[in-house]
Amino acid sequence: MPPRLGSDGGKGTVRHKFVDIGPRETTSDLFDVSGGHLAECRSQIPPRRPAEPVRSTSLCVNTHVSSLSRNAPWALRHKCDYPGLMADSPAPIDAKPTLWQRIPLAARLLITALAAMWVIELIDTFVTNNSLQRNGIHPRQLDGLDGIVFAPVLHSTFGHLISNSVPFAVLGLLVAIRGIKHWLMVNVFVIVIGGGLTWLLAGGGNHIGASGVVFGYFGALVGAAIFERRPSVIAAALVAILMYSGILVGIVPQNQISWEGHLFGLLAGVLVSRRLAGPRKEPKPDIAEPWEASEPWRTD
Repeated sequence: MPPRLGSDGGKGTVRHKFVDIGPRETTSDLFDVSGGHLAECRSQIPPRRPAEPVRSTSLCVNTHVSSLSRNAPWALRHKCDYPGLMADSPAPIDAKPTLWQRIPLAARLLITALAAMWVIELIDTFVTNNSLQRNGIHPRQLDGLDGIVFAPVLHSTFGHLISNSVPFAVLGLLVAIRGIKHWLMVNVFVIVIGGGLTWLLAGGGNHIGASGVVFGYFGALVGAAIFERRPSVIAAALVAILMYSGILVGIVPQNQISWEGHLFGLLAGVLVSRRLAGPRKEPKPDIAEPWEASEPWRTD
């Protein structure tokens, strides 16, 4: 209960004292407020059960009273150290970032990844004479197994890199706004599973490019909408479909294109969306209204 206020001779000092009447022992708090600042707070807290010892706590703080919310709990506003409440601990808050807080972080993440791809392509073109791009996925060859890791950041030309950069940024942003951990899990799963299937089942050649990851993002977004059926997830999938559904032509067998990498990246994205799926939104049950209770034709 809040303390009862009373003045002390007009000296600018206000004394507060209250007594808790009940099965517990008497509790009294005495503190002075001078100049709008909380100068001292001493509390003697009785035990809740007879077996517990009496705990006494004291605290001296210097907090401006006007800066504290009137709606805050009394113990927080006066910073008295009650059991279970740390003296300087702030009120509990929800640490989960909002959508608008996650977008800037996701954008920085995607910009960093794209910058790394462009730096690698610049080095490969002007420094190593295109020798880096030879380290892609070589199906069923041991010397091409490490290409599973390197292939997503290697490109044959700047045109190849440009064609992958925009969808990588857009679809990657839609995936990353769900959280950095979610984005990392999608990337690891798509690169390892999609790349591993490409190495195991694809035709011969040197498979490189971030397009497999792009297809993985697309599959992860659409798969999440199917498995979770939540409005925010469905909205992200609709954006992906409206903007980039045309990329699905890339899974059709054709020459000079790693369509196997596209296909296996897409399948890996759908699989990881199933693995990471949040709780599914179920339809609300049809509950009869009070005025429907007396309707004899109802069978439910």
